[in-house]
Amino acid sequence: MFEIELSKMDPKKNADSGQVFRWLKTDEGYFFMTKNQAALAVTDGDKAVIYTENEQDELIIKNYLDLDTDYDKVRNSIDKADEYLVKAEEYSRGIRVLRQDPWETAVSYIISQNNNIPRIKNSVAALCKDFGKKRSFEVILKDGRAVKYEWNEFPGAAQLRGADFTKYGLGYRAPYMERFIEYALEGKFEQDYLNKLFSGRPSEVPVYEKAREDLIKIYGIGKKVADCICLYGLHMVYAFPVDTWIKKIQEKHYLGAFPVEKYPDSAGILQQYMFYYERSEASQK
Repeated sequence: MFEIELSKMDPKKNADSGQVFRWLKTDEGYFFMTKNQAALAVTDGDKAVIYTENEQDELIIKNYLDLDTDYDKVRNSIDKADEYLVKAEEYSRGIRVLRQDPWETAVSYIISQNNNIPRIKNSVAALCKDFGKKRSFEVILKDGRAVKYEWNEFPGAAQLRGADFTKYGLGYRAPYMERFIEYALEGKFEQDYLNKLFSGRPSEVPVYEKAREDLIKIYGIGKKVADCICLYGLHMVYAFPVDTWIKKIQEKHYLGAFPVEKYPDSAGILQQYMFYYERSEASQK
């Protein structure tokens, strides 16, 4: 168990940020899973209490939540003349760009194309339920209550081979997934393939551009999905995925193009702030 201030990691904001599809609202808080680890985030006053089953998982979850990155530095890098971005950061404070598993990210974002978040979550959950290894999670809360959840690991390529993806709501994306599974089984996209290839240099722009170029060569992966994999699966924070929300923001506030080059160490983080802020503002109208 460890604690962190909500201003630095807000469970609700991260769950609703659109970057991740396996955070579940529960009676206690938010239960979330990454690869073959799980944790529970409970809000306690102005802090989030993160429960893990053992110390080894605690280290993995801290890395997953990107707790070593200085988000105050990101805030201070924002051009104060950019009133929209200043407001977006302030409103979205507590969101972190999670260090998700590259394989899970790639599969999830192939599913995400021309799709909405509830449907993506349902498809991912159904695939995990039918093909992922079943696990259980149990911890004792600060108030002495024991909580237990049943969950499933995210399935690998071998487990997904031969699946009828049309049964999981993938529609026209099913052939993309089938080809991607084949590609992975040939060893061209192992679960940690890109991590090995680009390890230690994720913030370098040429490295991001090479990763993006390689990903776009894969059948069914376009520019936006490639950028999502780079940002959420490889933590290449120069990546700046452009969906309909970001396109609208760019047209309204940035003459059609956000100045990504101005923020080489945080463009993707700022994209998350903008995305969350714009969707939240729209939902209140």
